Amino acid sequence: MQDIEHPGPGQEAANMLQRRAHKRDPGPVPPELQKVLPITWFHVPKAGTSFVNTIAHLPGVCPTLPEDRWLDAKHFPNYGGLYWPIQFTEEFGHGDCPGLADTAMGHDSLLMKNYTEQKGRFMTMMRSPEQRMISAYKDLLWAVADEPLENVLADWRSWGGLPNTTIPTLEEWMDYGSGCVTRMLTRDKQPCGGKGGLPTKMEVKLAKERLQNDFSFIGITDDWPLSMCVFSAMFNVPCFTSMFVDDRQVRIDNTVPYDESELNGKKDIYDDVLFAEVVRMFHGNMKKHNVTEESCWDACWRPAGLEGVLNRTKTTERTTPEELLDTLQYVHYDV
Repeated sequence: MQDIEHPGPGQEAANMLQRRAHKRDPGPVPPELQKVLPITWFHVPKAGTSFVNTIAHLPGVCPTLPEDRWLDAKHFPNYGGLYWPIQFTEEFGHGDCPGLADTAMGHDSLLMKNYTEQKGRFMTMMRSPEQRMISAYKDLLWAVADEPLENVLADWRSWGGLPNTTIPTLEEWMDYGSGCVTRMLTRDKQPCGGKGGLPTKMEVKLAKERLQNDFSFIGITDDWPLSMCVFSAMFNVPCFTSMFVDDRQVRIDNTVPYDESELNGKKDIYDDVLFAEVVRMFHGNMKKHNVTEESCWDACWRPAGLEGVLNRTKTTERTTPEELLDTLQYVHYDV
């Protein structure tokens, strides 16, 4: 992605974390983690590629991956760094990561991930759908400026499936690109883009059920530090520095949400339903594992080296499931 000419607070925080990184012993595999191995990462576009650093550095997952080798373009520089996941797969996809069901990092649908065998072992991060859609649109515009148009508009791309070769406006993009996560949870191949049409009500219902039943962990990209703290509590693993490093720092300050007024009131009415359920489940896990923002300082953030980092970066306001549901305009998707 694009380089940052003038690092802002987000980049400064990342640099501080890098300076604080140190060798650590992953230790034995806790029973809470062992029962969900091997893990399959369900990679939603623009929702937190960095989560792979949390998974790959867990005890028992990739034992030969050096603890100070983070999964990013800097540490996997082949292919110009842009396609570093390919290099990771080439190096570690041949039995070096027994704790991963596969080392592919594309935006494949759930059905392409050995779905039946891996039920209960999927992990993912989810992002506020409108924030994700704006981010994906900006990524589309960046790709158009950097790649041949036929590559950008290929059906397998996460923004593929355009009805024609005219680059859409953001509002047009919302009209046909909404429901990416719903499609990924219910359709085959790489269905995030607009090809295949918008989700049906039955697909939204099925996608919601699969989130409830088939995933061992779902974090919230918009609240990353708290998500990593909950992850630590759920699987009885210590927090570590690479959990909090942004491997795709492309904005001056990515702690500031995108301005959703650009959408002129448009909503992703399909993935909004899923995200509301994810927020509800996340709050349930916080309560189940006695996680609070106050408890996270001693249990997770300070041990991981975040003292002075979180204080300087803006955090997203907490959103309760009720508040989120109140913002949905299409209540007939009450699945």
